[in-house]
Formats: sequence, C-alpha cells, structure tokens
Amino acid sequence: MPAATTESPRDGVGTLASLPLQDPVLGDQPILSAPVAGNFRLIAPWLDGGSIDLRHTCYGEGVAPSLGWADVPAGTVELAVSVIDDSVASTTPIIHWVIAGINPNDISLAEANVPFGAVQATTSFNEIGFSAPCPIAGSGIHEYKFTVYALNQQVELGDSTPAEDLLTFVQTVSIASADVIGTFRRCQTDSLHPAHSFSGASHVKDVSNNESNIASQPTGQPALAPAARFDPLHLR
Repeated sequence: MPAATTESPRDGVGTLASLPLQDPVLGDQPILSAPVAGNFRLIAPWLDGGSIDLRHTCYGEGVAPSLGWADVPAGTVELAVSVIDDSVASTTPIIHWVIAGINPNDISLAEANVPFGAVQATTSFNEIGFSAPCPIAGSGIHEYKFTVYALNQQVELGDSTPAEDLLTFVQTVSIASADVIGTFRRCQTDSLHPAHSFSGASHVKDVSNNESNIASQPTGQPALAPAARFDPLHLR
C-alpha cells in the first residue's frame, strides 16, 4: 500500500492513498464535471480478486475495510455500499454489509467508521453494520463482492432495516455501480471458534452440500493472534 495522505478523516470519511482526488490548492470541491457511469469505479486495499486483509475477517478485528471510489456519475444523490458472499448457492443472498446514505461528494469510507447520516442494515448474521467474513473451515475460497452504488434518490429506510430489503431498494434506484472482489478462506485444520471482536459472537456459514446454514458459535476463549490460529500460507 502507498503511504497515507496527510488529510485527516472526518465524520467517518477518509482518503485512500491511491486516490489523488483532492485539489492541493482548492481543497474539497463539489463535483463540477459530469463523469459517465462507465468510468465509475471502486478501490479497495487489495487488488480485484485479491485476499482480504485478515484484520477485516474473523481472524482479526473484524472491522470494515477502507473503501474509495472515483468518477461518481452526474445526478447521483447518495451512495451505498454492499458486501455479499458470492460463493454460497442460496435462494437468498448472504449479505455481510449494506450501508446507504453516503454523501456523493465524499470520496471514501475510512476503516471501521460510518459517515454522519448513513444507515446500516441488519445483515444475514443478525448484526447491524459490517459482519466480517468467516466461512466454515475447509469450505474453500470464498469470494466477497464489494459494490458501490450511485443512487438517484435519497434512501428513506433506517438503521436495522433487513439487509435484503435495503439492498433491494438500493439496486432499484441505482443508476450505476462498481465492484471489487475480495477473497478469504479458513484452512481445513482450523478447529477454533474465531471471535467477532465487535459483536462478541462468531458466525460460521455452513456451505456443505451447497447450503447456506448460518450458525452462531460460542466464544468462551480469548482472542488469539492470527499466527497462533493457522498458517497464513493456507489463505494465499
């Protein structure tokens, strides 16, 4: 990762080092040009299709990653972000995060922060906010689709709205979207119950026989450093 910029996050909004989107003289300015939807893009801390940093999974702190975007289309009223596990064959999506109500003049989300005025849905794991990736051990590599949406109207739904409902609304009023895929897997020999430090519970998706059964595991043990839990080479 490039060195961080000198701009400080404010109200949960940060600037990614890979996004030179602030004029050094004029500072933050409203969007004046009219970018076409085809140029709209999402930037994550990893390359598209790369491994998600462990701090954003149940092996780490389980916090939402920083995300940035560029060339927001003209006519955008709000932005929204979703994270879905695309690896599970299910009649309903396995949703790890839906956040909406993001100002289109903001250029990024800082790690683990929620911008003022934004709303977050209740995920498939019955958590409000970001549910860190934590597939069942030995279930292979899971692909998590991070999507940013440009919306043509304000979201009127509130915090704790079921994720599927908020996502349906977001997709209905979206005029453009951009995706980045992140991957993660737990090794076959991992028999521990990694904890979501932000929720006090571990949510493990059983993907055997292509089913998406979600179970909560007790967390009656202290959190361990990733190196003590598994061989990181298994995740590459």
